[in-house]
Amino acid sequence: GRMPGKIYKKTIRNTPDDKKPLLQIQLFLTNVYHIVQVIEQKLMHDGWKVITLGSDMDGLIDPFDDYNDSGTLMKFRNDVYTYLYTYAEQAPGYRIKNIMANTDGSVEFTDAEIGMLHHGRTVSEVVNGIFYKHSETFLSKYFTTAYLHGPGTQPLIT
Repeated sequence: GRMPGKIYKKTIRNTPDDKKPLLQIQLFLTNVYHIVQVIEQKLMHDGWKVITLGSDMDGLIDPFDDYNDSGTLMKFRNDVYTYLYTYAEQAPGYRIKNIMANTDGSVEFTDAEIGMLHHGRTVSEVVNGIFYKHSETFLSKYFTTAYLHGPGTQPLIT
């Protein structure tokens, strides 16, 4: 929804330029972890198996200033990894917001809560799943001739 985005827009105005990438990562991960929580709570399904980075940056209309095109995707991935790997060291105000606990953004996940949400996955497994693995799994399942055109049919474009 728009809750994390509204919180971000209020906060970013008064944030020093060198800290803005942290808020951009925080906003992205706040959305990701909220989606995982909703999937697990409502569908009783492992939310991490379906989360992947989409072409619209998961509903963000305005691109992040520091990660604004495909040329910055690897930097974004690496910065997300570093952020999560050093999550315990992130200062209050720069941690992932727990929207399920309070929609005003006042509650941030603790390091222990983040670990519990990973269900034993390493930071590498979480980040690589979001950025690569889950989209590869989706494409290998749904972008086959048999799935797109039915068994025994020819593709429309050859």
